[in-house]
Amino acid sequence: MNTIKNKIQYHLKTANIAEQFIYINIAVFIVTLLFRVFSQLMNWDENLFMNWFSLPSNLTSFISQPWTLVSYGFLHADFLHILFNSILLFYIGNLFLDFFSKRDFIIYYISGIVVGGIVYLLSYSYFPFLNGSHSTLV
Repeated sequence: MNTIKNKIQYHLKTANIAEQFIYINIAVFIVTLLFRVFSQLMNWDENLFMNWFSLPSNLTSFISQPWTLVSYGFLHADFLHILFNSILLFYIGNLFLDFFSKRDFIIYYISGIVVGGIVYLLSYSYFPFLNGSHSTLV
């Protein structure tokens, strides 16, 4: 048991920034799943966590939840969503890191989340087929 813990700690310490973002996404996904299970056991709204951190689809709701412009980028709807995002982030992230620095990766990753959120917020009123969809699905 102790060796498993040591291996995990070793991988966390030696991981590059792309892998660290994958670990963060997986941790947030696990917390989301645990919150859903706990919510069902306590008979609470199981989407409370997702509704609190996912990007709302209209600007009036966004004004009361500005943190969602970044937090939605770490939420995933289901296992396949996080699986394919993690695979893509691993390969594309490592390719990016071959040519650019860790700092550049962080800047592009976070700015990609923010720009994607802004495009989603602005396009919601112009494209009616997006009505009612969560930002984690877009």
